Amino acid sequence: MASVKALVKQATTKTLLEANDSLNTQVSQKINNGQVSGEAVVQQIQSRMFKRQQNPVIVLYTLDLLDHLMLECGGTVQSVVASRSFMRDFRKLVTRSKDPVKSKCLRLLWEWAVDFKGYTRASR
Repeated sequence: MASVKALVKQATTKTLLEANDSLNTQVSQKINNGQVSGEAVVQQIQSRMFKRQQNPVIVLYTLDLLDHLMLECGGTVQSVVASRSFMRDFRKLVTRSKDPVKSKCLRLLWEWAVDFKGYTRASR
């Protein structure tokens, strides 16, 4: 778990010049290979993203990582992100943030709604 925590932190650090797809892929591979649960990774993402007074750059990179995991890891991550508690915190992030974080959150919600339209827990 410590290695995943470090990898998530490294993939979302404010010193990056742009999102690090290589690190994002490493995280998704750990989930897909069963080395770590999707829930554990999403918890690490939540700790990075939902802190008060968090640096917007960190939040943006964390959103990039989350989007990557939503697309690459399937139901293990999607079910956690679709949970009521995650969405409640995500809504708080949207309401308290300014652009570009707010715009990115809303764009991701829109994309996920389109990509996963018609999915239910039973069909996953």
